Amino acid sequence: MAINYDFTAYCIKTSSTNWIIGMKAIDGEVPLDIVIPDEQTLSDPDNPEIVGVLTAEGLERESTDGLELYRYLRQLNPKKSDAFGYNEVVIRNIHSRIRALRVDEELRVQITYSERKEPYRSFTYHIKLIGTFANADAEPSTHAAAETDTPDIPTQNTQPQEQISPDNRSEQQTYKTTNTLEKLITFTQNLQQELKQTKRDLAAAVDRIEQLENERRSFHEMQDLIQEVLDRLTQVETMDSRIQYLETDRDQLQDFQQLLQKFLVALSRQTKIVLQEHDDQTSTQ
Repeated sequence: MAINYDFTAYCIKTSSTNWIIGMKAIDGEVPLDIVIPDEQTLSDPDNPEIVGVLTAEGLERESTDGLELYRYLRQLNPKKSDAFGYNEVVIRNIHSRIRALRVDEELRVQITYSERKEPYRSFTYHIKLIGTFANADAEPSTHAAAETDTPDIPTQNTQPQEQISPDNRSEQQTYKTTNTLEKLITFTQNLQQELKQTKRDLAAAVDRIEQLENERRSFHEMQDLIQEVLDRLTQVETMDSRIQYLETDRDQLQDFQQLLQKFLVALSRQTKIVLQEHDDQTSTQ
């Protein structure tokens, strides 16, 4: 389950050389280490680790460079390649909007921080351009209070001016084009993620098939070994029956030997008797 934090960042052009840069939470509180990541403060040894939260009351300061907001968004979403992602299109649009901002006009951006459990992408920043609004209040504090009450809706005094101004019409057309492009980019990114997931699923299926094939081969080898053992046991049983037959023949042979021995003994005795009688007859004559 993802953890989301939403907050807005804005810049107000108070004069040709002065700006107000501010941030405020949309709902609840946002940890400042999410609003200003650690890697942005490591380069400044005089700036200690940021501890605290961003609330709906917001934080703002004066500046002489309105492009600080653009550079801040660029730090949240560094351009690592020439590919145009969703945030990249929005950031480029914001850059052109800031340069075209007039005095007493405000540019407002919504930032969503999402923290996921996936190891390949632990967190992301989603940047959305809310719009450009006229700043009717001269004092920054009064503007901040009005902005908290109506964070996403311009004042009633400025709405007719935006409808009449040709610049506002071109901005609305740019909004529509940007929204369509953002939706197309999001759809393409979703397709790419689904394609990557499908590739991972196919790779896992191929690995599983190879594993099953190896198990099948091992099973056949084991089956052949068991069959060989059974054949040898059958041979042993056959040899056992033959041994029993041989033992029976041996017993019969022993009986025959004993009988023959008795016969020879009796024959020898009979021969001696006959010879003795023959000798007696010869001596008598």
